[in-house]
Amino acid sequence: LLRSVLSPNSLIARYALRVAVVTTVAVALTSALDLKKGYWLTITAIVIVQPYTGVTLTRAVQRVIGTVLGALLAAALGAYFHDPRAILVIATVFVACCVALLPVNYAAFSVFLTPTFVLIAEASAGDWNLAETRVLKTLLGGALALAGARFLWPSPERGRFPANCAAALRANAAYLDALFERFDDRSNAAGESIRAARRAVGLAALSREEPLQRALVEAR
Repeated sequence: LLRSVLSPNSLIARYALRVAVVTTVAVALTSALDLKKGYWLTITAIVIVQPYTGVTLTRAVQRVIGTVLGALLAAALGAYFHDPRAILVIATVFVACCVALLPVNYAAFSVFLTPTFVLIAEASAGDWNLAETRVLKTLLGGALALAGARFLWPSPERGRFPANCAAALRANAAYLDALFERFDDRSNAAGESIRAARRAVGLAALSREEPLQRALVEAR
């Protein structure tokens, strides 16, 4: 198991190397350019980078859209609320929205996540222009994550999907063979054999649904 995980073709090993390189570049970039709140760029890049190319693209688009909308919301709220107690109440409500929306839609989660951090940071630092900084760091982090997914050991789903499809077809073929071979056999052993083959078909179909969706996301 360890050998398979650490092999050059391992999806996990490629993902780990991709995250390491992207994180290093993000930290070096923020240090070289002396970017304000540079850790926002690094965190964004780490969160967006995923093991799969299509998922990384989807996460990047959702994060950028959610952050831009959230920054506009934070700017609007920051113009009217300067009392730390009011900001604490707003942040509490927004955190509850984040927790509720994360399993539903990542973009909606980002919409409420951004003003939470921006308002708290603004209230503590006295800087009411951090929404623009947050958007800029998110754009840079998203671009860095997409570049990493595209050029650092990419693992497109279209390269793995034919093998996944073939495995599902083999499961169907085995089920059909079991039906033809044991159709007239009314023994318990024959029934159990057919049921096992049918379960294998169901598991194969379910396990191939997600790779199919990832392949569709990657398609132009």
